[in-house]
Amino acid sequence: MTKTFNSGRYQVSVDETIAVEVRRLNQSTSHRGLEEVAVLVWNNIERLPPFLAFRGVSSRQPDAVTLPLSFNFPLDRVGIDSLSRQVAAPAFGPSPCTPYHRIEQNEAQRVRGTSHYRPPEVFRKVTREHERRLFKIPSGRVKPHDKSKHIAMLKFSLLRSLGPAFCVTFIAVMPAAQQNRPAITGISHMCVYASDAKASEHFYAQILGAARGPDPQDANGTRYYFSPTQFVEVLPLPAGATQSRMACVAYNTIDAGGLSQYLRSQGVEGISELRTGKDGSRWFQTNDPEGNQVQFIQPGELATMPGGAKPIGNRIIHVGYLVHSRAAEDRFYKQILGFKAYWFGSKQPDHVDWVSQQVPDGHDWLEYMMVGDGSTVPLSKVDQRQLGVLNHFSIGVPNMEEAVTTFYREDRLSARHDGPQMGLDGKWQANLYDPDGTRVELMEFQPVIKPCCSGFTAESPVK
Repeated sequence: MTKTFNSGRYQVSVDETIAVEVRRLNQSTSHRGLEEVAVLVWNNIERLPPFLAFRGVSSRQPDAVTLPLSFNFPLDRVGIDSLSRQVAAPAFGPSPCTPYHRIEQNEAQRVRGTSHYRPPEVFRKVTREHERRLFKIPSGRVKPHDKSKHIAMLKFSLLRSLGPAFCVTFIAVMPAAQQNRPAITGISHMCVYASDAKASEHFYAQILGAARGPDPQDANGTRYYFSPTQFVEVLPLPAGATQSRMACVAYNTIDAGGLSQYLRSQGVEGISELRTGKDGSRWFQTNDPEGNQVQFIQPGELATMPGGAKPIGNRIIHVGYLVHSRAAEDRFYKQILGFKAYWFGSKQPDHVDWVSQQVPDGHDWLEYMMVGDGSTVPLSKVDQRQLGVLNHFSIGVPNMEEAVTTFYREDRLSARHDGPQMGLDGKWQANLYDPDGTRVELMEFQPVIKPCCSGFTAESPVK
């Protein structure tokens, strides 16, 4: 999807898979002026986290400047109108065709006398500093600029550059490749390794109450169902296993074959052949940039839940796993697969510990469990126990008090557990751990207080 701003002198285009491009439309406009407009546009876009993330050095051409950006969700999912208001309103004031001198006068009157007002000569210095950062940084992500630079100056300064006849037009064009991607509707399952099959059966079947069944994908495995389409796949711990007890994560799709072809067309390597299970399911697997095995499964004959099964919850609402590089994972999950931003947060200011994004065609989500630089989890502390905390899955429950009371009343608590507690995302949560240390998080579907760090940018699941 592309959004285009047109004036007599410049064209500003936003493409969800590439960048923001600022192009001069006539040769009378200097390249220096083009770069100044690019800086102003970037300043405005930078004010809109978590919608966009700057990712790299801009490119400079004779007639255009490109600002590489990563969209944290597909434009088609939030609606072109919604995003256009987010970008256009702070940049161009109450009306995109309002003469800039009127905006300048009104805004100056409103902020004059406050500590936030910046006269034009100061703003020009600020612009030069942003130009230095924008065009001369070697690589990587630009740190957020000083929040005290008043947005009023951006409003009329950008209008001054674009001209008073500026108006906004929007073009909604879905890229052909995105149109061809079959729907990814939710989480299918997580595969975990078990060193003691009987102990794992007690945990998943008795404590969590899941229904035990054969594994159509692997004769050595066992499935524990929370619903006919969602389960945990328990596999024997192989010889020479690493510290991680997560073997794979899997997502449901309506067309496994079509999705495999789509990923190949996007240059994804290491895609397995399409396989068929005894239940008629079809699936393939690949690895994400972090090396995690990711499966995409088209369900076959649905499992029958026995009457005696008492799952503590009947929906896996999210999975989470260790991530070193958010940018690399975003390229795979967001830009290629179309996952959409949901929430992010941290235990400390100026850090990011958790980044959540929903599947493109549902409300289940993947949570990046960030480690290393920029997070509060140093690599030196990532041992097997910590990996069990990071690599986890979450079962949704409508009421945490009732769920925890059930565990106590029926003597179903695991030996290792913690909570309940209020999560920083505003949702009640509690944790249990299987015999090999894999964390199972219980979480209420809806937040009950305002989350820290960021708001939700997509709807939460309801049941």
